[in-house]
Amino acid sequence: MQLSSIFSNGMVIQRNKPIMIKGYAYGNLVTVTFAGKTYQTQILKESYFELELPPMEAGGPYEMVLYDGDRTVISDIMIGDVYVLGGQSNMELPIIRTMDVSANDVANVKEPNIRMFEVAKEYNFQGPEKVLESGSWIKVDEKSVLNFSAVGYFLAVNLYEAYKVPVGLIQTAVGGTPIEAWLSEESLMEMGLCKEQLQRNKDIEWVNNTIESDNKRIAKWHKTMREKDLGIKKGWHKKDQVQAFTKHCIIPGMWENTDLEDYKGSVWFTKEFEVPNTWREKEVLLRLGAIIDGDETYVNGVLVGHTDYRYPPRKYLLPPGLLCEGKNRVTIRMFSDAQPGGFMPGKKYGLEYQDEFISLEGEWKYEIGAPMQRLEPQTFFQYEPAGVYNKMIAPLKDLGIRAILYYQGESNTKDPVGYADKMEKMIQVWRKNFRKEETPFIYVALPLFTDGKEGEPDVNWQELRLEQKKALRVSNTAMVDAYDLGEYNDLHPQNKKELGKRLAFAVRKLIFGENIN
Repeated sequence: MQLSSIFSNGMVIQRNKPIMIKGYAYGNLVTVTFAGKTYQTQILKESYFELELPPMEAGGPYEMVLYDGDRTVISDIMIGDVYVLGGQSNMELPIIRTMDVSANDVANVKEPNIRMFEVAKEYNFQGPEKVLESGSWIKVDEKSVLNFSAVGYFLAVNLYEAYKVPVGLIQTAVGGTPIEAWLSEESLMEMGLCKEQLQRNKDIEWVNNTIESDNKRIAKWHKTMREKDLGIKKGWHKKDQVQAFTKHCIIPGMWENTDLEDYKGSVWFTKEFEVPNTWREKEVLLRLGAIIDGDETYVNGVLVGHTDYRYPPRKYLLPPGLLCEGKNRVTIRMFSDAQPGGFMPGKKYGLEYQDEFISLEGEWKYEIGAPMQRLEPQTFFQYEPAGVYNKMIAPLKDLGIRAILYYQGESNTKDPVGYADKMEKMIQVWRKNFRKEETPFIYVALPLFTDGKEGEPDVNWQELRLEQKKALRVSNTAMVDAYDLGEYNDLHPQNKKELGKRLAFAVRKLIFGENIN
């Protein structure tokens, strides 16, 4: 028997709603025993089956036994409230990416009644799928919590504290996805959208060839850059190579209006610094803010960390004994491939030990490594219309849930006009998928973000917020304001604790009728 993977050990089932079990089985009959009762159903076409069980009150743990000739057991099942977490990277952003502000909140946590299932980030352009093929449930403890959606975790903490009912989170979010990726093909065609893309992406051979071609092209670009890189050839990462650097710059700062404004390729940056003798045998944190795009970072000739793209915070731990008395040196080999490069302003650049901080801001030296032509971006097929809907939403059909929570829109800010219509259609499509026309839908209005340009208006983002507000015309919806939680220089603001609290208040007010302001 192959069940949809959401039906697995540790699952949370929505209380007081019919329980739909589905998957693929052998033979002609599937028998299910659950909570002291036995149910049966015939197998449908192509070995597929569905079986609806009656609603249950909150509680657990329970065991479910399924039989189709072979015995399958699902253990540690809880009955509670289930919330779908949809959207893009700010919804999926894990706790581990917010530890600068969340560390105290998740230290030594253990709450087995808060659980999460992460739907695999996959797409299908051939049509809606019936079951999920992979994934498992995890419970909150001090290790697993690092992988929880930060928004989802703090939402769940607030709701569990309020109602003492098990909370199940189903995370179905993919960074960078526009709303079109979360709409069904049928709905897109009804709106007259994406017809050419929908047809093109049905050609599996073309999709696979595009992926292969992109991968080869990108790998060749990076290989050529490394082969040409003077810094690699001459060992500029070594501590004694400071004389190789002849140019000067200020870090942090973006490259606009500098000699590097249009530069693509690798650049090496270096700076000398001293630390207290008491730090020499300590584990010290090197913070390098946000670098656009990728970096390899060395301290005293030793590689201490690398990141391939712009968004993760640069936080590299230096092992005890790496720092020395007198002069130390940090060297960064960074590359910019398509967008303007630089070091994001307003972030921390320096060394940190406990409550002490040594700034590395100010004058650095740099040298050109390997000039390159602009790298044309690859095709991210998870961003294409209907793909993730078919693979990540459609298989949840008829699943009992309490509500949908949605945080998306960043990838539609380039063309915000008409977003409200798309969102209204998406709400309709998702509600139909979950078999309830009035499923509560609560969404986040985009926070402040100006891509590092402090004080500048975020015009397109504001237009999209206005479009989001229009979607309140759809019944049984709520919008949570997050503008004040944004950071002008970070697409992924870290204060997900407050956002989770606000979403929980919206749930309590919209769904449970509490008088909360």
